[in-house]
Amino acid sequence: MTCFVLAAGLACAALALAAVLIAPSGPQANAADAETAALIQYFNQYRAEQGVGPLSTSSTLNANTQTATDETASSCSYQIPDGPGLKFATTAYPTAAMVWEAWQKDPGYLPWIRDPKYHTVGVGRSASDCSFGHIWWVILSTDGAVTTPQPTSTSTLPPSPTPIPDIGGDIDCSGDVTLFDGLEVLKVIGGANAHAPCITASGPDCTGFLTANDALVLFLYVGGLPADLPDGCPAIGSVTTPAPGPSPSVTPTPAPTPAGTPDPGAAMDHCWLAPVIYDMTYHWLLEGDFPCAPANGAAYTCNFPAGSNAIECATDTLAHYSCYVWSDPGIDVPCVSSLSTDEDYLCNQNETSITCSAETSPTYVCTVEDQLVTCTGPATFAWSPPTPN
Repeated sequence: MTCFVLAAGLACAALALAAVLIAPSGPQANAADAETAALIQYFNQYRAEQGVGPLSTSSTLNANTQTATDETASSCSYQIPDGPGLKFATTAYPTAAMVWEAWQKDPGYLPWIRDPKYHTVGVGRSASDCSFGHIWWVILSTDGAVTTPQPTSTSTLPPSPTPIPDIGGDIDCSGDVTLFDGLEVLKVIGGANAHAPCITASGPDCTGFLTANDALVLFLYVGGLPADLPDGCPAIGSVTTPAPGPSPSVTPTPAPTPAGTPDPGAAMDHCWLAPVIYDMTYHWLLEGDFPCAPANGAAYTCNFPAGSNAIECATDTLAHYSCYVWSDPGIDVPCVSSLSTDEDYLCNQNETSITCSAETSPTYVCTVEDQLVTCTGPATFAWSPPTPN
């Protein structure tokens, strides 16, 4: 391996470390255990606080998620569980308490977990020597068969960990800035599987887009060397917002309540898919509110929170959709409806297009070229972000 001498050799060391971390290694622990059961209990505690009935476990879903986590841990790349259902994953966290703490900070997960249309759950957990460490897969299903009731009591739940503060440059939300944060930035830039839940579109160097310089300022910080940051940019390692004290229970997050009665005919033009697909393609560059103008139906506005993969698309009269965007092609991006009468959408990206579909709702096939999203289905619409004034 050849590299330039930079920042007292930190860049070379990081590249060497990346080569070791990305090398596949077998799972270290892959059996369903008390941690997976604890995560389900956190789900049910939260659902009870939201006035929603508990989830029950499914032996089939458990088997599917465990197989996927074992294969992911062995191959160092995401392997999607078999079978139907809403599927989502997280990496790095070794315990259920840490997973739940992270998911409370990321609004993309909570609407799915509290959704009353889901009745059964399966959870798998594995650990490996891959760069992401631990891997968790979850499946939520509307099917109520082959279940075992889960207790809703919180008496046996492990205590929640002290919340991780928001720290400048802490890309992987570990609570500290390390070489791993710089490596995750490089993986995001290169389109590789990355664990970067705390990354922001502006980057650690606050330039407004991600470049190798964002990784460099992190390596400089780890090496104790100064980094040149613009005025107003949070210093690497600084606590940007005070960390809240530990709480024994989850703060309820009310579900969005759309006004009016959904009109399936008016919803035919799902123009809200276009901003979501733009974000899938360009990896979370959008921040703030972005509207779409449908040819037939109500206009949606999609909100893209800074530094989050979660997207909320809303209108006054139709169902709201909560999407959680992955940057990895081949993984289904779920967009969950706030109304039980509307179906959830799954968007899957291949080499040439992104297909968004539901079981009986209209399917749209979208392409992206020169920042213009074009979707074809029952309606055809195009979208690109407005030019700043």
